[in-house]
Amino acid sequence: LLVRLQDGNLVETVLMRMDALMGAKGKLDDTVRASKEGGHRRVTVCVSSQVGCLMGCKFCATGTLGLTGSLTAGEILEQVAHAVAICRP
Repeated sequence: LLVRLQDGNLVETVLMRMDALMGAKGKLDDTVRASKEGGHRRVTVCVSSQVGCLMGCKFCATGTLGLTGSLTAGEILEQVAHAVAICRP
């Protein structure tokens, strides 16, 4: 998910969806069983807290841009709001 902030900068929010049941010991049961038993979809959301990155990883486009700045709490929450809207059934 690519989110454009008020200042025009773009940040990436990643949604990782998994259809599975959580067992009693925190282990994930298989997807087939979860779907047959009406299991709940699990979504993990990774939000950005900065525009850009100083790590400089060659495989990552964001890492090659350098650090532009940190996001406000509102900008981070905006990413969560977009993720919730997308993941609603």
